[in-house]
Amino acid sequence: MAKRTCNILSAGFTLTEVLIVIAITTALAALLMPVIASAKVNGYKTSATSNLKQTFESSSLYSSDYDDRVPYAVDECEWRGGCTSLSDPAFWQSIQKNHTPSFSLALQPYGFKRVLFRIEAGRGPQDYEATSSSYVYMLRLSSASLQPLESHGCLYFTERQPNFWNGGQNDNWLQPGERWLTLYFGGQVRYALYPDVYDRAEDCLAYK
Repeated sequence: MAKRTCNILSAGFTLTEVLIVIAITTALAALLMPVIASAKVNGYKTSATSNLKQTFESSSLYSSDYDDRVPYAVDECEWRGGCTSLSDPAFWQSIQKNHTPSFSLALQPYGFKRVLFRIEAGRGPQDYEATSSSYVYMLRLSSASLQPLESHGCLYFTERQPNFWNGGQNDNWLQPGERWLTLYFGGQVRYALYPDVYDRAEDCLAYK
């Protein structure tokens, strides 16, 4: 009986073997975590790029019905009064008086869904909940012709917050190394560097 008990005990793991297994598992997890994180970021990037492409396609359908002009609409945040502290109160009053639609409302007949404005990364979800869009519509009340906007490389939409979740240098606000997910009037989606985003935005307001 004693001999049999000894054989059973010897079949178990020693403390050293258990520690070796734990060490190997930890090392494998450490190797896999960056891969998993990278795959997650790439998933965010693919989803956000696809959403902006669909936004541009809906806008193009609108423009084909309105003499190749940008939708006559305003930023979701301003349309809902969420940005009145950042803009002229007279602007908000004119939106109400003229019944100017938000961008998503203007494109609803062309298959656009507002959920396309949501970025599932960085500050995107918080911005969406607060302002109904993770992006800023760069040409308010435009109804401008598409041709000059496209030829001058103007921005259509860009993130409300710096794109530190994919390509930015840090989490600080308005740093030269920050990248912003941006849709251009030519239909291109890029991760533009600040301050190029704001410089181009200011220049292109001349074409509204």
